[in-house]
Amino acid sequence: MPSDSSYSLTTSSTERQSTEYDWLDATISTSQLSVSDVESIFQLKRVTRRKPWRLSKQDCLNLPAQLYEKLQNIPVVLGQPEPSKASCRLRLDAIIIDCLGSEQEAASTAQGEKMKLVLDQHLSEEVIFQNKLVKLHATADYSVASDESYLDTHLVLVRAATKGSISNCLAYMAMVHKHHKQKKRDAVVYGCCSDSHSFEFLCIDNKARVCLLSVSY
Repeated sequence: MPSDSSYSLTTSSTERQSTEYDWLDATISTSQLSVSDVESIFQLKRVTRRKPWRLSKQDCLNLPAQLYEKLQNIPVVLGQPEPSKASCRLRLDAIIIDCLGSEQEAASTAQGEKMKLVLDQHLSEEVIFQNKLVKLHATADYSVASDESYLDTHLVLVRAATKGSISNCLAYMAMVHKHHKQKKRDAVVYGCCSDSHSFEFLCIDNKARVCLLSVSY
């Protein structure tokens, strides 16, 4: 069994022997890839007109006072008035915990599916890149999964603190999307890449189409 923090989605030995591509015993990280590279590797199609986010005024809620106070206190506690990696992590922790806590409370009241927050999950998969078979690694800083398996996720979040954050988020989403497709499940996967001030929302639908939406405040 894989560890709780790492999972490999590998090509079978039969598939590897039958491939026409050269085998390269190497790994690549998403920091080496552009968003276009990830789309090409996983055969995703970017679309601009179709947006999966249709929010009404009722969906746009005011920031809870308690959460606002927490966010305001973070730079004070850190002694760092300017944004930093540390403040980014703490702000995202606060935002995500508050949001998921509200959803868990609503699901409990409605007797819906139980969900949990999973931290620092790693996925890897053998992919074709530049005509070579290589192992691609991607990491989700946060994902929301069912109680049964962290792969049963439809929401992936990544801190926008390093180069290739959006590529990393999309690659992780694509691996999860492929896993769901193979299991003949709903394969829609949502993602978000954020520094806690700017948010890049992503979605892969059941037809492997990718939508992106940028929001800042």
